Amino acid sequence: MVDGFPLPDGGENQLNAISPNDIESIDILKDASATAIYGVRAANGVVIITTKRGKAGMSTINLDAYRGAQQVWRKLDLLNAEEYAVINNENRIAGGQPIVVDRLRNPKALGEGTNWQDEVFRRAAIQNYSLSASGGGDKARFAVSGSYFQQDGTIVGSQFERFTLRANGDVQVNKMLKLGNSISLTHLNDRQITTNSGEYGTVQQMLRIPATIPVYRPDGNYYEPRGQQDNFVEENPVVAATLNNQKFSRNRALTTFLPSSSP
Repeated sequence: MVDGFPLPDGGENQLNAISPNDIESIDILKDASATAIYGVRAANGVVIITTKRGKAGMSTINLDAYRGAQQVWRKLDLLNAEEYAVINNENRIAGGQPIVVDRLRNPKALGEGTNWQDEVFRRAAIQNYSLSASGGGDKARFAVSGSYFQQDGTIVGSQFERFTLRANGDVQVNKMLKLGNSISLTHLNDRQITTNSGEYGTVQQMLRIPATIPVYRPDGNYYEPRGQQDNFVEENPVVAATLNNQKFSRNRALTTFLPSSSP
C-alpha cells in the first residue's frame, strides 16, 4: 500500500515502480492488526509505504546521483577445453565407444577453449539520478520529484530501466478539513532472462556446455551446437541470453485524493 492506496494485484513486482528516493517511511502490519483494518486480503500482512510530502518552511531542492558497477562475486572452476577432451575421450574409450567429435581427438591442441562464464556474465553498470523539490507554508505544502534509474543485469542481455515522476500536495482548508493529493507516473523497460528453468535455463546451459564449443563461427555469426558432432544439443547460452530475452514496457499512473478531518 502506497500513500493509502492499495497496489493492484498481479504476478509482477509492483514495488519496482517506486523510486526509493521518494520513500519517507515503511511500516509493516501483520496478524490481527492488518486484517482488522484492510480485511482478508491482508491476512499475510501489509506493507505500508509513505512517500515524502512537503513541510512548512523554506523550500528545498535536492539532487541525488550515483553511478556504479556490479558483478558476480564468484565463478565456478570448470573444465577447460583440453581437460574436457581428455576426460570425454577416456570415458568413451573405457565404455568401448569411438571418439565421434573430431576436435576432441587432439586435446592438447584445444588449449583453454571458451570460458562460457566470462561470455555470459559481465561487469554491469548501474546508475540513478533523482531531483526533488519541496516546501510550502502553514496552509499549503508541496513535494515534486523526478528520477531515472538504469541497471544492467550481470547476465548479458538483461536490463531494467525506470522513469518516475511524483507530485504530492496538501492544503489545510480550515481547522477541521485537510485535503491531500498524490500523483505518480512511471515508465518501465525490462529485459528479462530465463535463468532458472530446469535444464533449459541460461545459467544451467552455461555450466553444461563444453569449453570446446566456440561462441562465434569464423564468419562472425553465433555458433550453434550441432548435437552429436559437438557432444552438446542445447542452444548457445549467449544466444539464449541476448536474442531470446523477454522485453516488457509498462506505463503506470496512480493518483489518490485523501480528505482528512481533525477533531
